[in-house]
Amino acid sequence: MDTTPLQDDVLEGKNASRNVQLDETDDSMMADGANMNAKRKTGQGIGKKRQTKEEKMKLMEEKKLKREQEKLQKAALKAEEAERKKLDKEKKKWEKGKFALKSIVAEVDRRIVEQGSTGGHLLSRIVEKGLSFRITSYPIERSIIWSMAVPEELSELTSFQGTEIQYVSIVLEADEFSSLVTAGSFMDHVSRVQTRYSTYTVCYITNRLMSYIHKREQEQYKNLDKSSWRRPPVEEVLAKLTTHFCRVRSRLCVDEAELAEHVVGLTSSLASC
Repeated sequence: MDTTPLQDDVLEGKNASRNVQLDETDDSMMADGANMNAKRKTGQGIGKKRQTKEEKMKLMEEKKLKREQEKLQKAALKAEEAERKKLDKEKKKWEKGKFALKSIVAEVDRRIVEQGSTGGHLLSRIVEKGLSFRITSYPIERSIIWSMAVPEELSELTSFQGTEIQYVSIVLEADEFSSLVTAGSFMDHVSRVQTRYSTYTVCYITNRLMSYIHKREQEQYKNLDKSSWRRPPVEEVLAKLTTHFCRVRSRLCVDEAELAEHVVGLTSSLASC
């Protein structure tokens, strides 16, 4: 179809306008794409920054935890070293006898506690003085033997496991001692003790012996016709302990309190030997 020059101009104008619109659309789409790419890159950058910050915080926490662990480990090693030095110092003191009173143990035959009036006073006095005791049973009735024990906290630092002190006391009530003397069996008793404890020093401790004898003498005097009791030769027998035996001695106590005090004092003396 033929067109006039005017129509051609109109068509060219429309085409030019259409081309301009297409160019603008393309430019807009390119701009939108660029913006999206920029936003994507920005988001990625923020994500990387956030990740880097979290990693740094994690590393800082790990370093802090490691420092705290090292600090605790150093403190534990320091405390362990201080405890070791303390134990070494305690061991040296113990070896020099500084803790002797804490280490000595009075091992008391149960018949001293169960029979007679001396047991209660004796144990009470031992406790009052802060000493240690153990109730046990021995072949020789009414005996006390002492031992040195290693304190528990020092037991791993020394090969010494404790030992018995070579000293034994026989605690007799007045009537028991008098009966042995009257029956003529006291010397046999001494020999039996020495056989059992051949290297020990032996001490016979009596309670209220002279008071008992005096009381029986008064009763005999009042009842001369009815009394069959005869005064035992206690002085003679006690004298023979020093003349006929080696390492055998005696102690006459006026009452339970004196007997308990004597045993406590003896315990302290044996600890310092």
